Amino acid sequence: MPAGRGHPLHLTQQAFIVIFIAPSDALKGFVATYGAPIRVGGKQALFVDAISFPFDTEVTVDWIGTKDFFVSFSNITDPVNNVWKLGIAYCIDMGRYRPALKRHGVRIIQVSPTSQP
Repeated sequence: MPAGRGHPLHLTQQAFIVIFIAPSDALKGFVATYGAPIRVGGKQALFVDAISFPFDTEVTVDWIGTKDFFVSFSNITDPVNNVWKLGIAYCIDMGRYRPALKRHGVRIIQVSPTSQP
């Protein structure tokens, strides 16, 4: 029976829970699930937070344990304070991430590297 004058209108109430998190916390959660260890200087973790180093310090960034990976790290120089700053660093294990994308219906196109003359 259509709703309107003389006819009861039945509403179904649904509850939605909205959770607000900082973007950096969302990224850390993603890295906790799909990350591979990364080492910056002497610090090794799945997610490396901001670190500052003096200009004259030799620092190695190394990702460990995966052949198929995506690495991201940001850095800026600060000549006023004579340091360079690493913003964040993380490594994603694409061998674990791709299957998760496929399970969620994302079509993955595998690109093969081409040889250059």
